[in-house]
Order: sequence, then C-alpha cells, then structure tokens
Amino acid sequence: GHRVLMWGGRSRLEGAIQYTMHSDLWAFDLASETWKILPWFQGPAARVNAAFVVDPSRNQAVLFGGNTSPDGAAYAAQKDTWVLDLETYAWTPLATGPGPAARLFPGALWDATRDTLVVYGGADNNAFAQTATYKDDMWALDFSLGSPAWTSLDGGGPRPDGRFWATIAAGTDGAYYLFGGHDDGQLGNRNDLSRFDPGPGTWTAVRIGDTWNKPANGFCSFPPD
Repeated sequence: GHRVLMWGGRSRLEGAIQYTMHSDLWAFDLASETWKILPWFQGPAARVNAAFVVDPSRNQAVLFGGNTSPDGAAYAAQKDTWVLDLETYAWTPLATGPGPAARLFPGALWDATRDTLVVYGGADNNAFAQTATYKDDMWALDFSLGSPAWTSLDGGGPRPDGRFWATIAAGTDGAYYLFGGHDDGQLGNRNDLSRFDPGPGTWTAVRIGDTWNKPANGFCSFPPD
C-alpha cells in the first residue's frame, strides 16, 4: 500500500524506572509523508524487538516472538505467532506446532517465492549477560500449507556465528543474505555478509568483514579498529 507499517515497541519518560510497552499500529504514507494511527484490536501482548513482516499476497502481516518485559535489564522472550489482517486490522493467533525457541531481536524476511516467513537468530532472556549465547538457527513458517507450520532450514556445514539484530533479505537468486548483527564471540558488532541456500540449507561466506584485533574498552565499548 505504499506505506511503512510500525507495530509495538517501547518508550520511557525521563526519570522513569520501567518502560511503557506498546501494542499500537501506525502507518507512514510514503506519498504524503505523514503518520496515521490505524484501528486497534485485541491481539499480541505489547512487546519490543519482535519479527514483524508483511505478506503482500494475502494483504497481511505476521508477527513472531519479541520481548514483553518492561524492565530494561530483564527480558521475557516470546515464541507466539500472530497474523494481522491489513484490511480489517484484526489479529489472529496461529497454532503452528513445534518451532523456534522463544527469542527477541531475530532477523526476519518474507519469501514470496516459497510463501514463507523466515526467521533467523536472535537472543533469549540472557541477551546481555556476560555468558550469553546467541542463536544461529534458521526457520521457515510455510503458509502454502493448509495450516502454517514451522520447518527448520538448518543443514550441514559451517554457519555464521550466532547473533542478534542481524539484517536478512531475500536475493533475486532465491538465496537469503545475512549482514551484520551482534555476535557472542570476540568481535561483537559485525559487518560480515553471508549467503544461505534454503535448498540444501547451507551457508557460504560472501564477505568476511572485520576480524578481532583487540579487547573492548568496556561493556559495549569497542575500539574503532
């Protein structure tokens, strides 16, 4: 519809201890460059850092996972899946059976060729603990079936380091491309590029990116090189 959709998130007033969690839906019209709040109906619990992508063939959006905790230092990762009808703006929960573990900060895309929601990586409730281990799995929610169901896309061979906040997009060659994110290794913030072939479920490194050189100056304080 020539617009950008935004759902949920969080905000915090100066001096407040906890965040206010949001479950409102907004649209940014790309022609008029104006924001408009859309009708709100009962749906997913308010949250931040969920996967939220549009399925244009059905005029709907799909939401998965995210964090429902208002505490900035503690997380409540989710694994529920919802569909938003972009005509009526009504939410419907999906019973998808076994699938990805609860997570926040996942990368996600809509694969129109395969009619699937694809989710990659993310973190659990220990996202910012010193012992955190970030996820490196890839899942597809197939909507071509009578009832959408999750399938693991992981094949054999080496894969990128686990990470959250990565960008993932579908290429014109049918593959998925993964850029950046924050890993649980020595480097932290990444700028590597990897290619995933969903057929055999294999990864290929396209660009190695920066490699580890020296320790961080402190928590989330990385040297420029």
